[in-house]
Amino acid sequence: MTIIVKRAVLLLLLLSLVAALSAGTLAAEKTTISIWLRGNPQYLEAYQALGEIFMEQNPDIELSFSLYQDLEDKLLTSALAGALPDAWIMDTVTTGRWVRYGIVAEIDKDSFPDSDKILDVAWDTCRASDGKYYGVPWSVQGQAMYYRHDWLTKFGQAVPTTWDEMIEFAKYATYSDPDGNGRDDTYGISVYGSTNRGYAYWTFQDWVWQAGGSLLREVGNGKWVSNLNSPEVKLALEFERDMAHKHKIFQPGFQTADSSAVYGTFQDGLAAMVFHAGYRILEYSARLGDKLGTALMPAGPAGGYTLGEGENLYMSKTTKHPEAVYRWMVFMTSPEAQIFGITNPISNVCRVSVRTDVDTAAVSGQPLMEPFVEVFRRNLVRFPEPIVDYYPVKLLAAEAVQAVLLDPNTDIDALVVEYDEKINAELKKQGVCGG
Repeated sequence: MTIIVKRAVLLLLLLSLVAALSAGTLAAEKTTISIWLRGNPQYLEAYQALGEIFMEQNPDIELSFSLYQDLEDKLLTSALAGALPDAWIMDTVTTGRWVRYGIVAEIDKDSFPDSDKILDVAWDTCRASDGKYYGVPWSVQGQAMYYRHDWLTKFGQAVPTTWDEMIEFAKYATYSDPDGNGRDDTYGISVYGSTNRGYAYWTFQDWVWQAGGSLLREVGNGKWVSNLNSPEVKLALEFERDMAHKHKIFQPGFQTADSSAVYGTFQDGLAAMVFHAGYRILEYSARLGDKLGTALMPAGPAGGYTLGEGENLYMSKTTKHPEAVYRWMVFMTSPEAQIFGITNPISNVCRVSVRTDVDTAAVSGQPLMEPFVEVFRRNLVRFPEPIVDYYPVKLLAAEAVQAVLLDPNTDIDALVVEYDEKINAELKKQGVCGG
């Protein structure tokens, strides 16, 4: 072997060694952040697709998504075990809970990129009772009505816009065999009744606001009291009781129905109406086609107000990679990520964009989405009262609603007194009771 060849071989070996060392260094510098979420497998697939875009733009960061149906409990038990993820995506109503247990990192809203282009009402869901922010808005949603357009056409009436009109359409769907199969197997409204995660609270909260009431009443200086024992809340309870037991227009098993049962009843063509946010348009359209319609919720005596919810991005207080998590949060609120979340055919995990410069209805190209955006334009969306931790109040309200659904003879006057005491006890635990 000549000297020149030997030198060439040595040079190749040296270059190979340098390349190997460089690759090892790059691999060692790559950061993996764990992100937990709740939902169905399609949600996970959609977030993974969104994560691929982020990782292409940020090759030094790896995203690892995990799906948990019991995410709230999983986070709390993991906190006790010192095994929290780096970040999680969770319902807006849970912000106070994470602050209460000291597991979420504070976010500087003023310095967050494009913070002024994010809806104020969305930022409000990230603000705790101390006035600080502990999350970044990702998606918001307001409830509207899905209905059977073909059944309404047979009924010969316009889209219901009041409680009375809604009941009349529901009675037609329940008792007039709108699908024409000769069987008594259709119902007016598919409604929540389960206390799991407070499902029974969801539509009931709409009806409380539409009746002119509220579950809590502020008494000043950041203090609150339960407002169940009020004419408006009792009206909402009586309204739901009458639909369940007098008119009998709810689906079978409504007393314990969770979201899967509620969605399934409507999707399978058994109910005329269901009320929730715009996250099931793709699934319902696939099953019902042009039989599906959407509209604003029928209004009560005080108007057509609906429950505002959504999802925020939360950073763990214990994460070792805050810079990487922050970069992911900034990406998720970008127009690119928001539009992808709206238009993704797997699942529209961004319900309504939190950005003021993204028109969700126009971007989605989905006319059925219009009412779910219109509720924000008309300021019909309301969010739960900003106490330390609203979640326990939501669960207690769901218990009260379920009691009425289970027993037509429930004494509503006694019920609201009982649950006033329970809610006020919870408010005292949180140090915000003014009673």
